[in-house]
Amino acid sequence: MRLKIFTLLFCFFFYSSIQGNLYAEDAENESCKVSSSEKINQLLYATVNPYVPSVDRQGNPLLGPEEAYFEKAQHYYEAFKDFEPIFINFDMFEAITSANANALENFESKLFITGFNCEKISIYRGNLLGSYKAPFKEILKLMNLALNNDNEALIEFASKKLTALPLNINEIIEILKNDFAFDGDTLREILPNNFLKNYIMSKEIPINLTSETALLTFLSLKGKFNGTDSQLFFFVPSSFKGIPKNRSAILLSSDGVIHSVPGLNVPMATEVLNRIGIPTEPIIISEIITDSSGNCSLDQAGHWQQIIDGRKVRVCPFNSLVEIMLKEKNYLNTVDFKPQIAQFSMVTEILN
Repeated sequence: MRLKIFTLLFCFFFYSSIQGNLYAEDAENESCKVSSSEKINQLLYATVNPYVPSVDRQGNPLLGPEEAYFEKAQHYYEAFKDFEPIFINFDMFEAITSANANALENFESKLFITGFNCEKISIYRGNLLGSYKAPFKEILKLMNLALNNDNEALIEFASKKLTALPLNINEIIEILKNDFAFDGDTLREILPNNFLKNYIMSKEIPINLTSETALLTFLSLKGKFNGTDSQLFFFVPSSFKGIPKNRSAILLSSDGVIHSVPGLNVPMATEVLNRIGIPTEPIIISEIITDSSGNCSLDQAGHWQQIIDGRKVRVCPFNSLVEIMLKEKNYLNTVDFKPQIAQFSMVTEILN
């Protein structure tokens, strides 16, 4: 009975000390600097009396695993109580714990991780405590570090304890434009199973879907759009026959900037962008008219064609010609204008 009371009192004391510091700003650590190697080593290599489990006369343990853990934690709390708090970064935590997940267990009352925004992150039984906000790219870097070194504590922390800070419209567009900036395994580890089942049909994330999946991952991390009054339009060919780069699209943002986005899955990107909070619509293009660079249209077989020097060429530089058509506002003269007049009217307002 005395042992159970001791265990409960220690639990209360230990968690109270953690919660009091978890989100508090540390006045001595405002610059987000970690402790020096010398101070870290002073703690890790300090000479203290080792914990000796309680046993009976025959050498049998008197305590169960949980009670023994709390007795051990109390022992090392007392042993290190005169040491100053030590701060390490995520890389240091990974380097120390990857070979032995419990390597820091004896020092948890005095050792903390410096978070992305200078938070004081406590460690308990090898796990990182608390929930935090972090830049999206930093979350991906942390998960990549964890996966490369098979660090379960960091994998758990990066996938379940972090919320992505908002992104602005330019950051979101840059994600869409760069499939090669993201690692599929990292994204897959963060994404919940229901997201994977609904959007990713293969075991591995295809390279031409990584940018769309990166935005989906941002959404799964409760990421939000940092801005207002933004509207995006994708200009998508009604057929991909005769277009050099399959699934190419032109993106018009509400600031009037025209972006070329190769290899885009427009339906997936449109749905995710709308869920993030950016109104996004596709506009289907079946005819391109320009004053300066020629025209493109679909033949009866649904194949893009151009007239060059009086002869038909069954290929169309879709992205470059659509960009020119938008700048010249020649979409007003195409067969696509009237069926999509509401969307094109908004496009005209943006371009003006």
